Amino acid sequence: MFKYVIQLILGFLTLLMSTAISWYEGSGIIDNPLEWKYSTPVSQIFNIEINNGQDISQLDYFVYAAKFQPFFPTIMTVSVLYICTVVIFFIFQLNRQLAIILSGIISCVFIVISGIFVSP
Repeated sequence: MFKYVIQLILGFLTLLMSTAISWYEGSGIIDNPLEWKYSTPVSQIFNIEINNGQDISQLDYFVYAAKFQPFFPTIMTVSVLYICTVVIFFIFQLNRQLAIILSGIISCVFIVISGIFVSP
């Protein structure tokens, strides 16, 4: 039990740090109006008209960071996968059936999310 708690704490700290750095790196989109059309899919989904940098959705910062400086967004993704894996391993020791169902649900969620971001 203790080893899972330590791993989860380290996973969440890594996620928090990489999220903050990615958010900072992605804020560079405010100063790059040429990329507003190509790197703001979240704003386009919600039909937000971008007239200045303040109109850009905060989630588009992560898209911009992943597009031009992908190191910390990759660390974010890996840390989320690691946290999910640790939780599934812990639940697997308690209830195998629940762990299998949970891993299937998490897999479906990741497939849907990747389909949203990869679709043309």
